Amino acid sequence: KFLAQLWILQNAVLALSVARRTFYYVGFHGLADRRIAVLVFIGIILVCLGLLVFKLATNRNNDYVIKQSSAFTLVFLASLSLVNWDKRVATFNLGHGQANEIDIDNYLNLSPRVYPLLYENMDRIAFQIERHQANEVRWVSVESLEEFQNRLERKKKAFLEAESKQTWRSWNYAESRAKQKLKDIES
Repeated sequence: KFLAQLWILQNAVLALSVARRTFYYVGFHGLADRRIAVLVFIGIILVCLGLLVFKLATNRNNDYVIKQSSAFTLVFLASLSLVNWDKRVATFNLGHGQANEIDIDNYLNLSPRVYPLLYENMDRIAFQIERHQANEVRWVSVESLEEFQNRLERKKKAFLEAESKQTWRSWNYAESRAKQKLKDIES
């Protein structure tokens, strides 16, 4: 039991160190989908390790750990689907203090539901592009605000065209709202 608890502790320390590094990256480079996924995975791991400690302390069987871990993971992931992560990523990164370290290209990879937010914050995006140009190493493909706006405009048009072909069966509130806001921006 002692060696098992030591192994669990070692894995918990490892998971917490990865979480710490991930928070460091978020603090320096901003949020991204994979960083969120790493934090979610670490949260699941820590709960599962806690269940293993509980199993050892109360002499439960492996089925108990598997059932509880599976139930927690299912409920946790389902609850995470209620959050508009693309909007959270865009909002966080637009307000980020390290303007020269934000991945501007990632804005264009987010869902069309955040396009109105991007249009509203073009001045902040322009500042981030300008600051990134001053970096010694450039790792984003967007070179200017005009290029960003052109790429965003193409994505917006493709989204609006695809939305116009949708039937009522594929309607959802978030995309309908984004479509309306984008049409308002157009006019």
